[in-house]
Amino acid sequence: IIVDLLQELDDAKHELVELYGLVFELFSCHVTTFCSTHSGIGALSCLDPTSYLVAYFDPELVVTEYLDTWQRGFILNTIYMSAPDSCLCELKRRRGKYSWHVHLT
Repeated sequence: IIVDLLQELDDAKHELVELYGLVFELFSCHVTTFCSTHSGIGALSCLDPTSYLVAYFDPELVVTEYLDTWQRGFILNTIYMSAPDSCLCELKRRRGKYSWHVHLT
């Protein structure tokens, strides 16, 4: 999964120069929705691969109580990606389980 992510970022390296301020935007986000490009989300995922993998494999975040020494809060439940293909990702709970639903727009 990490190798695939890095390959996607390498393929879109021309977009990465436009990501100035993206980390600040994420840490300034106090709502449950965040907007970025596909490359931006990928680049942010590389900053904290542990959180990326936990959120990918454990959307209910059960394991974070054992791994999380920083007491991070996962507040996002909607991510809008605007390029190259726009899509809306929503974290939904169904039958007690969380999962990400992707809607192409």
